[in-house]
Amino acid sequence: MDCNHLQDVRAKVVREITGLTEQQLNAKQRHDVWSIGQICHHLILSEGAFADAIEQGLKKRSRVNGT
Repeated sequence: MDCNHLQDVRAKVVREITGLTEQQLNAKQRHDVWSIGQICHHLILSEGAFADAIEQGLKKRSRVNGT
């Protein structure tokens, strides 16, 4: 999986949710499942955490390799 694929998926998600009302974003089919809005929020947080972890890994690798 490359960055282009991730960008394509992100763009598709944005297209799918664009135009949904606040009520639609927050609606839950059952009390024990996440709403579309909660899922999107989770994806945003996860993406940031993964990006931070990758950045830290690259910095560590650079220090180890001396580059």
